[in-house]
Amino acid sequence: MDGTVKQLLEIKGHGVTMVESHVTLVECAKLMNDEGIGSLLVLDDDQLSGILHERDICRRGVCQGLDLDVTPVADIMDLDFPVVSPSTSILSAMALISKHRVRHLPVVDDGLIAGLISIGDVTQWVLDLQKEDIDQLIN
Repeated sequence: MDGTVKQLLEIKGHGVTMVESHVTLVECAKLMNDEGIGSLLVLDDDQLSGILHERDICRRGVCQGLDLDVTPVADIMDLDFPVVSPSTSILSAMALISKHRVRHLPVVDDGLIAGLISIGDVTQWVLDLQKEDIDQLIN
């Protein structure tokens, strides 16, 4: 499981979908649907201020009877979430995902958003390394 988040981002890419905190929940849901993604990073004054997951819209928005057409993401976004840096090891990222029971980790480098990794990205990294090991053993 050697490797760093930087190496993972070089394979996956650095693209991240972001919104500002005033964007409505229905706009966020449409954006996630259009992009085929499960979370959005939320910015205020170009600084990471929160993260919104699709399940937040359901559990905090729909189930609480909020009007998704007017409720801003700021009302339900997560404010307390783990982040990693490009130099974070894949093993450490896996530990954070497990400890905090999250699916996405924002990657921040010197205060700037450098990417977003998911539990699926980390799992694929591990599977690819295992395949390499198996191939070497067979050969």
